[in-house]
Amino acid sequence: MKGAAMVGAAALVLGISALLAPGPAGIDRQTTGSVAVDAAAERPHYRVVAPGDGARCGLRRGPAVEPGTRRLELFGACDALMQGLSRARYWREQDDGSVALVLAQGRTLVEFAAGDGVAYESFRPGAPMLALVAVR
Repeated sequence: MKGAAMVGAAALVLGISALLAPGPAGIDRQTTGSVAVDAAAERPHYRVVAPGDGARCGLRRGPAVEPGTRRLELFGACDALMQGLSRARYWREQDDGSVALVLAQGRTLVEFAAGDGVAYESFRPGAPMLALVAVR
């Protein structure tokens, strides 16, 4: 019996060790509910929306014109959401993770930060409040 108990104890220790051992390098075995912010950034099509406004405005990111800057196409009733929005020509990704919609002359029209529940939420200017919602 002593021998069988020793073998059983050794198997138990080896089993626990295998469960507690770190995984292969670079693999995080911790499970969380977070999602990478850039998951939405990979999508080129968005809807621009404002709370309580039924206006429809679409946005498509086009090809890169320089690092961090892409051509931009807006369609629909964008000016109903924000005066002059339809004149934005570039999508500029900032170093801090925010996104700016920029006019052809280089002036920033509106800036967005990664949102909670939507792809991006506007923070500058303060009004009107806009959101970019990724379209599948």
